[in-house]
Amino acid sequence: YRTPAKEEAPEEENTGGLFGSNGDTDFRSLAEGYPISDRSECDGQVIEGPRGGLRCIPPGESDSESDTTDGDVNAPNEESAEQINRINEIMNDDMADWKKRDELSNVVKDNTPVASVRFDDFTPEQASQVSETLVRLNATNQLEGLNGVTSGLSESTKESTPNAAHVYKASRASIELSPEYLDEEQAQEWAESGHLAGDSVDHMIAHEVGHHRHFEQDRAGEINMGEIKDTELTPQEEMMAEQELSTYAATSTREFVAEAYAVKAAGGELSGPVQDMYEDFGGVEPV
Repeated sequence: YRTPAKEEAPEEENTGGLFGSNGDTDFRSLAEGYPISDRSECDGQVIEGPRGGLRCIPPGESDSESDTTDGDVNAPNEESAEQINRINEIMNDDMADWKKRDELSNVVKDNTPVASVRFDDFTPEQASQVSETLVRLNATNQLEGLNGVTSGLSESTKESTPNAAHVYKASRASIELSPEYLDEEQAQEWAESGHLAGDSVDHMIAHEVGHHRHFEQDRAGEINMGEIKDTELTPQEEMMAEQELSTYAATSTREFVAEAYAVKAAGGELSGPVQDMYEDFGGVEPV
């Protein structure tokens, strides 16, 4: 994931990205109809997208057949609820910050497939947020194949992509999260500007997990990531991605998939055309 001011900078071989919706955005109203530039062009229901833009649902048409997820990936099951309780216990304990970070990393390592977890550069609050999001995502097996999560960007990332905020390293199947940008206020600022589709740290983490799930499809031979990377969004696809998701989703097929995944992982819904795009570019259902 790259910051808004530097999106046009050259991209390294590994995918950068961020990306989970807080689940409050309802995309069902955008499932039908067609885009319009003025309300006077529509005789039926006019719907305004979360990023602006208007769609017309002609009289007699319904949005009830939109594609939806089966639920919120972030909704904990009994096992993950116990792990979240443990995270809360750690945060409420009167132990040193370094000890809290160690204990939180152990929760992730002991209860998810992620074997390498380094929270050294996080505050305890950041480590807690990351731990809880990973535990929730793991409840529906979203972390299979993910090898590592680290606080801070590696030297190789800083050299190759100095403008990165958060990064998924496909070559190592690992996520690097920059403490500088892992902040609720930052997420809300980017969401309000339309840069991101979600306004939470959960969204940022889920965005990176979305990249991982996308590359897992490639590793499994289900998609050809090289072809997807080389495929450019058409002007119409860019418009739909920006109106219904974010400006960052409109920058490339891979960022589109990661942003859409993060929205779906938080229980959000995609309109029919955007869901079709998601499937065409190799996106997977998060539940």
